[in-house]
Amino acid sequence: MSVIAIDAAMEHTYANTEDFMLIQRALDAAEDRAKDFLQRQFYADDADLIAAIATVPTLRSDARAAYASSVETAEEITDQDVREEAKTDARRILDNALSEAQKILNGIVIKPSIVAACLLITGHLYANREDVVIGTVSSQLPSGAESLLWPSRVGIGI
Repeated sequence: MSVIAIDAAMEHTYANTEDFMLIQRALDAAEDRAKDFLQRQFYADDADLIAAIATVPTLRSDARAAYASSVETAEEITDQDVREEAKTDARRILDNALSEAQKILNGIVIKPSIVAACLLITGHLYANREDVVIGTVSSQLPSGAESLLWPSRVGIGI
């Protein structure tokens, strides 16, 4: 379910009501892309953010318990290569779960710049529904969405 109201996306794209589901999918994808870029979750209000953060200890605990169980199961595998692969897979699953928990901890209440970026992405996805443009010269436009999202990004690395 989108954080941004579908009505805002419909108005932004000038879409007709028959394109409602198309706009909803584009909006969901835009929010997903923005969250991936930001490396954090965003929420409609403080209550939603607080409720999400409250789930983090349980998410982490469940992830660690699943990891311990997977490693225990892997130890029973007689083939050393397969055993090590199973342990590596278990670690990767744990790392992904802990990363998702961190994205929740880094969560923020959605800001106007994030809304604007998501609407830009939604408009782009709606206007350009095909991978290939035929019969015209095409060039990539600079992404205004990225520049709107950049100040809120976390975990950028080196």
